[in-house]
Amino acid sequence: SSYLKIQLDNSFGERIMDETGNSTMVDDDSFLDYFKGFYIEATASNTIMYLNPIADKSRTTIYYHITGVDTAVAFNFELGGDACRINLFNTKDSSDLLANTDESYLQSMAGHQIEVFINDVDSLKNTFAGKAINKATISFEMIEDADYPSHESIYLFRETESGNIVFLTDFTIEGDEHFGGVLEGNTYTFNITRYFVQLLTDNNYTNKLYIKSRMGAANANRTIFDNTKTSINIIATDL
Repeated sequence: SSYLKIQLDNSFGERIMDETGNSTMVDDDSFLDYFKGFYIEATASNTIMYLNPIADKSRTTIYYHITGVDTAVAFNFELGGDACRINLFNTKDSSDLLANTDESYLQSMAGHQIEVFINDVDSLKNTFAGKAINKATISFEMIEDADYPSHESIYLFRETESGNIVFLTDFTIEGDEHFGGVLEGNTYTFNITRYFVQLLTDNNYTNKLYIKSRMGAANANRTIFDNTKTSINIIATDL
């Protein structure tokens, strides 16, 4: 597989090797307190690159010579599974984004999320009065983009009356597999039965939902949604 190799200044290696035998090299905690790690930043403003710090070839290597021995020795610092890895993203100005009411845009990292409103709640209450809601699903259809991969799965949240963004009880109670959100074909479908019943029966529930990237800090995926093909399917029976 491809890998990025960066040559560091020799003074970096000397700084580390000079600590041999000192308290800073006693154990991992002491060493990490001494050496905080690397900060890697792209020089171009539109660059995205995946780096896997726990891959076999991911390591920091110091090459040195032992006095009196004409042989180079390599000392590797490998990143284990417990090593701290933090992704930082800067928000970008999207004021010049061309508005298209037929499309919505979802982007990972510090990108966009999508607001979804369920309209005509009063009309829905009248329509389903005296009925038992057996199942309610909401589906979002994506538009294929040859330039950027779409999200394999997404999250759906709701906004509370106080403005907090929380998971739907369809997820917290029923579980991930029941809730859905995985891309199948070109459609993401969520089971929102519990939320829909609560929307109709509890005035404290708002009609505002959010679509967010799943694992958005670990991927650079982008998805375009066709708003004209968003649909809600409800199965109900008379009481």
